[in-house]
Parts: sequence; structure tokens; C-alpha cells
Amino acid sequence: MNDNLAYQPSQPKSLFGRFFLVILIVAGIAGLALLVPPFAMSKSPATSATNVSLSGKISITFDLPLRRTALSFDISPKTEGALTYSNLIFDKHLARTIVYTPQSNLMPNTDYTVTISGIESYYNPFHKSNVLIYKFHSQTLPSIAKANLTEGQKNVPICDPIDLTLKGSNQNQVDFNFDFSPKVEFTETLSADFKKYTLTPTNCLSQGTAYTLTADRIIKSGSGDDLKYQLSFSTSSAPDVKSYSPTGDAVLVNSTKWLIEFAVPMNKSDVTNKILISPATAGLWSWPSETELDFTANQNLKYNTKYDILIPKGAKDAGRGFVSDDIHLAFKTIGAAAISVFSPANGAINIPVDSVASITFNQTVDKQSAESKVRLSPATEVNYSWNGNKLTLMPKSPLAKSTDYKILVDAGVKSISGTNSVSNYQSGFRTVENQVLLDIAQDYQDKALSCEAASLKMALTYRSLSVTETNIMDIVGFDPTVHSGNVWGNPNVAFVGDINGKQDTSGYGVYWDPIAKAADYYRPGSTAFSGGNIATLTDALSAGNPVIIWGTFGSSASADTWQTPDGKTISAWKGEHARLLTGYKGSSTDPTTFYLNDPIAGKITWTKATMLDNWGRFNNSGVIVK
Repeated sequence: MNDNLAYQPSQPKSLFGRFFLVILIVAGIAGLALLVPPFAMSKSPATSATNVSLSGKISITFDLPLRRTALSFDISPKTEGALTYSNLIFDKHLARTIVYTPQSNLMPNTDYTVTISGIESYYNPFHKSNVLIYKFHSQTLPSIAKANLTEGQKNVPICDPIDLTLKGSNQNQVDFNFDFSPKVEFTETLSADFKKYTLTPTNCLSQGTAYTLTADRIIKSGSGDDLKYQLSFSTSSAPDVKSYSPTGDAVLVNSTKWLIEFAVPMNKSDVTNKILISPATAGLWSWPSETELDFTANQNLKYNTKYDILIPKGAKDAGRGFVSDDIHLAFKTIGAAAISVFSPANGAINIPVDSVASITFNQTVDKQSAESKVRLSPATEVNYSWNGNKLTLMPKSPLAKSTDYKILVDAGVKSISGTNSVSNYQSGFRTVENQVLLDIAQDYQDKALSCEAASLKMALTYRSLSVTETNIMDIVGFDPTVHSGNVWGNPNVAFVGDINGKQDTSGYGVYWDPIAKAADYYRPGSTAFSGGNIATLTDALSAGNPVIIWGTFGSSASADTWQTPDGKTISAWKGEHARLLTGYKGSSTDPTTFYLNDPIAGKITWTKATMLDNWGRFNNSGVIVK
């Protein structure tokens, strides 16, 4: 079979026929396309876009011109705006792009949904439509995320800028109002990527100051919350001296090496050029480190001289800090030996008699020289002991009570490192008061006016004798003279008046001689006296003998006189009263205090002045009971 006779499909006989066939195919395809609703070729913002600008427009471009009358645009949450058309094939017709422009900014950090319905091709006579739904998320408003300082940070450099990094970028969505407390002048800049503010102090911050930086976020338009950011910090303090040497008031004159340690690194050249020494001292400054400054003097220092090192206001540290006030570093070289401490202290009282005395020198002295210059007055034999610069004087026997002592140091004590002492020193103290107190039990008078008998009874009881007031009065006796006008009995002989009567009216009392007669009866050797003195009392008490003394009782006591029947004048006092003297405190020649058993008031204490005043009303009279 001949292959040329096989079946062949019919084909156009010419080129025109073939072209016409192609046109028919293309037209068919285009016609079919016109029946399909337009397709969204691009969206701005894109589907599921995040961080969408709050002031941005919504733009969608389709592949075919749109039928405007069918189109419906909606955005949720509801946002007022204007819908326009662009990308026109003919002037004002056949638009393929729709643009929605919000009247105000979108809400921040919000999910938005765009719904476009009635999407029809302008060419589609059958009104085939489609619906486009897509979503995007608006940007979060920028806020301050962090600073280059931490909350509460200390020692912040005074001139360094403060950086505030944002969360998000601030492309004109918000304003930040920055403020410092205390007030600070500063410049504000925003980085090119809109993500960092830099605050630079114009004249640096103040040193050693607590600051609070606040930043108020204010939204320019649209909605959202205003925010306040706050940061507290404190600046570095003015540079100061941490320590220095030598110090004190007894620096050795060969202390030619001085050291100053600063709390922070310093500007070496600036400090060296500004530091001053007074009095002027030749030497060399050197820096072992950024915080240590040494001075080496060319020769020994002067004795007894105050040296002042001045680091003036304005001296700089290694940063941008500076000394805010003049810093004075002072010391004094050793001078003459002197006493820095006395013990007991000058004016001390009631020092126990077994105490030691001591003196402390302000420097090391020659021990033998010091011992030769120190003594106690009244003269007292002592042993010496040393502990450093302290010399202790240990009396070989107890000190005397109620005695004023002085520690005396003569000039000329030799110094080891300074100069010899040039002054005489003394310090006084008083030893504990001497006290004599007889252990006599208190008793009270049995009768209204039996104070004399009661006082003697207490003294005899102290002598282990058991007697009564009646026993005593049997010996003393009673003067029978009745009080009539200015005539009465004689108390120098016996008891005058009624012992149960009223003082100086119906009864009075008895004087020392009749009481001494009764005392001598029970205690031979007991005697009366008149015109006595302090020694009369203290000598008797020191010997263990109580003393009955005469005086007055009560504030209304007053002098009185009368005549005895035989014409003798009696000196008397309204309020006459006898007491038993039991002891005293202080020296025997000048006691400070007296102790008494009062038959009416009980145990009492009198000062020396009170004692002399009351006792003197009866010419210092009494009875010593031996």
C-alpha cells in the first residue's frame, strides 16, 4: 500500500485562512475570560500583613476594570474614610485599582478585616461577581523598651548621654515629652531608624544628685493609651579623698613620704598642677596609680607645725567630674612632750583609797626622766609602771580618805622623737569621804517632852545597857517650881515642868549637866560640855562615843528667858530638843555631813552648816557618853 494514499486531515489552503483560525481561537479565550470576575493582583497592605502603618492607605489592584456601581467596600473595626479609583484605562473610566483613605489613623495593635463585595468585570454582561476578604494587623504604638541605664543605677557619669530604645519605630505616630527632675537642659535626637532617642545634657548633670527622668507618650491622632515612662538614677559624687597619711597631731618630723588615695581615678596632670602645700614644702609628686598620689619631701619636716594639703575646688577626675569644694588634708608634726590624759580626771571625787593614778603622754618620752618629774601631793610613796605612753603611779599604801590629792608633773620631761616638755602640769582629785557611823538603833521618846532621856537611853542601849526613861529620870530629877509669869525652874539642875506637858508652857526640859549625871551613873567617865566645836564631836565619834546635843525642833523655835526662884536667869528656847549624834562623813576637821537619831523624827542627816546653826543655839553644848 502506498503511504501517500493514507488519510490526511484537511488544512487551510492559504496563509489568510490560518491567521483567521488563530483570531478565532484568541477571541474565544478572551470571551471566556470576560465572563470571569476580576482577580486581585496586589494588595497594600498585603494579606496577613503586620505592623501596618496607622496612617497608611488600603490599595487593591485587579486584573480587569471594575464595575463601580456593583462594588461595595467595608472595613472592620469600622473606620470612616473615602474610596477612590485609579489605574484607569480611559480617562475617568475602566479603573482597575481601588484606594481607601481613612479619615483618621487606624487603631494601634488591632486586627482589621477588609471585605469587598460585588467585584464584577466592567465587560461582563452577565454580572458575574466575587467577594474578596482579607486581614492585616496594625502596628503597635512605639513605647520605650529600655535605657542604657538601669533603674536605681548609681554613680552615673554626669555628662554621658542617656539612650532610650523604643519598642517599634516612631514614624510620627506619637510624641515623647521628656523631663528631668531636678530640671536639666538637654538636647533630644531620634535615630535614623526611628528606634532610639538620645538625651544629651547641655551643661552636664550635677554631681552626687538623685534624678528622675520621665517620658510622657502622647498620641498625635487616632486612638490609644498615653503612657508614662520613668527612670530614677543618681550621678557620681564629686571626687573625694578616700584616705591619706600621715595624720594626727604627733607626726614624726622624718615622715617625708605622704600618700593620698582618691575614691575615683583622677586627672593626674590637672590635680598635680593645682594641689598646694602650706607651709610650702619642697618635694616631688608622683602617681603610683590613677587613684594614688605620693609626695616625697626633700628634707625633714618642722617640729610642732601644722601642714595643710589643699586640693582646690575644680580639680578634675579622670572622667568629667570635679572637686566641688576645697579639700583640706591636715596633720601636725610632733612638738613638745605634754600630758594628754590624767586619771583620775581633774576634779574627780569619791576616789577609792586603793586607787592608782596615771598620766598619759602625747608621745614617747624617756621613762626615767618622766618618773623624776612626776609626784603625788600630799607626798605619797609610789611604784611606777608603763604601758606605752601611759605612766601609772601605784601608792605603796592606801590613800587617805576625804583628802585632796594632786598629780604634779614638772617641766623638762625628755622626749624621744619630739622636744622636751615646757609646761608644769597638775590635776586634782578627792578621795572617798571618810565616814564614822556608830551602829545605834533608833528609839523614840515615851513622853511628850522626854527627848533628853530618850537620847541617853539610845546611847546606853548601844553600850548594851538596858535602862528605861523612868530609870534615867529618877537620877535626873524634876524641879518642882510651877511656871508662874516669868518665874520657873532651873533646867541646869533638873527637869523643868511636866514631862507630859506642852513645850515652854506647862513643860520644858532639862540641860546637859543633869543628863551627864545620869550618863556617868551608868557609864562612868561620861561628861557634859558647853562651848564645844566640830573637833569635840568628831573626836568623840571617832573614839566610838555617841554624843547627846541640844538644839531646837520645828520652824517656829525662838529664844526665851525666865528667872528661877533664887534669881538666876535661864537662857532658853521655845522648841528645846535633844538628839543623839551617831556619826559624820568627811574629814574630822571639816566634815560635810552629820548623822543623828532624833527621838521624834527618827534617823536624820544634817549638813555641817545645819548642824552648826541648830547646835549653836545652846552654845554648842552636849554630853559625851563613853
